[in-house]
Amino acid sequence: MLAALARDVNDFVGDERRAELVGLIPEVVGLNGSDPILAVAVAVRAAVAALPVAPLEAQHVLSAGALSCDQYVVTAEPPGGARLRAEIAAALDLVPAQRDWAVKRRQAVGACSIDQGHLVRKVAPLMVHTATIGLHQAAIPDGPERLVALLRAAIDDVRALIPRLGPPLCVGVADSALSRGRFSPIDRVTLG
Repeated sequence: MLAALARDVNDFVGDERRAELVGLIPEVVGLNGSDPILAVAVAVRAAVAALPVAPLEAQHVLSAGALSCDQYVVTAEPPGGARLRAEIAAALDLVPAQRDWAVKRRQAVGACSIDQGHLVRKVAPLMVHTATIGLHQAAIPDGPERLVALLRAAIDDVRALIPRLGPPLCVGVADSALSRGRFSPIDRVTLG
């Protein structure tokens, strides 16, 4: 998710800001993992950055996505969950009409549990992309600065979460995944 955010930020900033992005490359090396909380944390960080300034349509997407992330955090109780919930609530409080729209929409379609795979594969990437487009399209003079700041904050969030997730436990076929540096959700069991 962090790589997707970095690509979007790169796409939406001008050449003068790209030099800053090059300096961030060493910071993201090794910041990966398959734990869903990493994708959720990046998506929440993106929503928090964009919700107050993004166009209305983007605010709707981000509000609905933030509610899904909040539901996941309540159910899964991941490391850093309380902080994420507080950030989601604060961001949604800045756009009460969009928050209310998202709540009503969820009620209309029926409250259901959030599928972790759907959240990681569909909802979080949509939130990240919508947030970066929203920041790019926002009528604000510091849009490029906010995009770079968003990427820096997401890097910090992921860097803080990875040690709290614990080492992966690999058995059997997962040993080959370990040697390649890749894990699927089946390969990884978070200890702790």
